[in-house]
Amino acid sequence: MERYIGLDVHSTTCTAAVISPTGKLLKATVIETCARALIDFLRSMPRAILVMEEGNQSDWLYEVLWAFTSDILVVQARRSSGNKNDRMDAERLARDAHRNEPGTLIFKRPQLLTGLRQAAKTYQDTRRDLTRYRARLKLLLQSRGLHPKVKQLVDPAERAPWIAQLPEAFQPRASILGMEIDALEEMKAKAKEWLFEEAKSVRAVQLLKSVPGIGEIRAPLIVAAMISAARFRTKHQLWSYAGLAVVVRSSSDWSRKGNVLVRRQGHQLALGLNRNRNPVLKEAFVGAAQQISTRMPSHPLHKGYQERVARGMKPSRARLTLARKIASIVLALWKSGEVYDPTKS
Repeated sequence: MERYIGLDVHSTTCTAAVISPTGKLLKATVIETCARALIDFLRSMPRAILVMEEGNQSDWLYEVLWAFTSDILVVQARRSSGNKNDRMDAERLARDAHRNEPGTLIFKRPQLLTGLRQAAKTYQDTRRDLTRYRARLKLLLQSRGLHPKVKQLVDPAERAPWIAQLPEAFQPRASILGMEIDALEEMKAKAKEWLFEEAKSVRAVQLLKSVPGIGEIRAPLIVAAMISAARFRTKHQLWSYAGLAVVVRSSSDWSRKGNVLVRRQGHQLALGLNRNRNPVLKEAFVGAAQQISTRMPSHPLHKGYQERVARGMKPSRARLTLARKIASIVLALWKSGEVYDPTKS
């Protein structure tokens, strides 16, 4: 049996709690959040399984500490009720892992596809910030009864007449928002160029670009989010990770008839998609399904979508089915190393 070390990580200090194989608390201590201090702490005792929550520093800690542990478990942060402090949090992490109930594990391979992942994150951040500043300028104009299209706010020449219609006190703010939009447009272009450059050397990206609806942007974003196809044993695991798995909820399923309990017939079930998901993958697969269903009428996947709608399926559910199909194709191609063949869809 293994020892477990729960590590409650903060920016300047970490609190560690060590649990013996029998579940006894052996030690609790505070360590400076630096690689040397943490490595010295781990070296001072027999190898153990280290448990910590996902956070801003988890990639770095995984990278520098994995060689000094039996294993590292990075778990999704959970809300705790009742009393709480750093020592209690560290001990809870260790005890949960000792009971083989660590919670939702986070896949960590910080040295795999590092350049592509950083480029993808930078592109997503700049795109998100650009959308935010466009919305701010549009809301400012709408607050004064002006209703430009988003495209008119991107081009400085088209944007200037709208800003000129604002009262004088509002124009400086609108001009500054416009300058921020221009700067973010330039940064987004540089981020996209970096993303494409990193994607050139990644074989999986070249394979996924052949899938309809994926293209040059979605392919590297999907690879950066999935990291490795081997982590998904089946397509159902990928559906769940991407937020495409159907969650069924029901209550009071049984009723009594005489002395016998019977399941209710026609009992109402609440259906929905799982919320614990990777938003990048969901956006990519749903966006690809939307593109196929609206812009690619001659493609075999579009014909399958139309057949489902013709049979009475709601278009939104048919697109969800198509998004799952695309996710399954992506996983299969990545694992097999083959280029997409529409005749096998």
